[in-house]
Amino acid sequence: MAASPADIARIALIRLAEQSLPPTPENYARFYYDVTGTAQPAMQDAQLVAQVQQVVQDANLTTLQLVQYLGGQNATLETSIEDLSQADDKTRVLHLLNSLISTTRSMQQTVEASRTELNETRQTLQQLQHEVEMSHHDMEHDLITGVQNRLGMDKTLAKEVSKAQSTRTKLTVSLIAIDSFEEHKKRHGIDSSDKLLQHLVTVGRSVMRDSDSMVRYGQEEFLLVLPETDLKGARFVLDRLQLILHRSPVFVQNDKIQVSLSAGIAQMQGNEKSHSLVMRADRALFAAKAVGNGHIEYAGQQ
Repeated sequence: MAASPADIARIALIRLAEQSLPPTPENYARFYYDVTGTAQPAMQDAQLVAQVQQVVQDANLTTLQLVQYLGGQNATLETSIEDLSQADDKTRVLHLLNSLISTTRSMQQTVEASRTELNETRQTLQQLQHEVEMSHHDMEHDLITGVQNRLGMDKTLAKEVSKAQSTRTKLTVSLIAIDSFEEHKKRHGIDSSDKLLQHLVTVGRSVMRDSDSMVRYGQEEFLLVLPETDLKGARFVLDRLQLILHRSPVFVQNDKIQVSLSAGIAQMQGNEKSHSLVMRADRALFAAKAVGNGHIEYAGQQ
């Protein structure tokens, strides 16, 4: 059963309050996409599109001018060949040969110049392609931690849900949150909060398999996507994560910060949609936070 509008509104407003953001339509819309698990429409990069269009137009003009020039020179060659066939003395033949040599040399130079321009165009397009790929990567990854963000999560989770349903294997997700994150941030500053996030990702990757995914879901929240894993397996991963975090505190300005997590776990049921799965994990996390730091809750039925 899909999340009700009331559930979506409640969780979105909780997220706004956690980040001390006013409940404006713009802020609510942003968190609506987060809560429902749908991708917010991305704005097209008009400047990049215009740049590509200009490069292609320049290349088209170069080739058009080359075709027109070669067409004219071809007519000149045909005329010279016809004149050559009618020449009756060596002086006339020599003159026509010099003209042919001059024409072909000019054609060669023009073709070489056009080839250089087209090579430069190809290099420019390759550079633009690289920039687009990097931009696309940056759009789907968190700048601070390097893991996927919500946009990247949509693709990853959709793929894993489809795979689990087609192969009839288990899929479990866990939504985790760093406890007392805002307190650490206020006490030690934003650099310390970044350090906590990076430390969590480093430890998280050490206890997860290559087939698992870690996504930055919110300010201090991460979604763990665990294919071929049931609730017991997910709990094992979280217990390992908690244990290593406890054994490896973060030091900021000579202060030792002991990192702990609250978590909600949900296992996919039947043909459940990805956003429903994440919503159940989100509600379980909300329940875990209500109990206290370091608590883990299992999601109820959809």
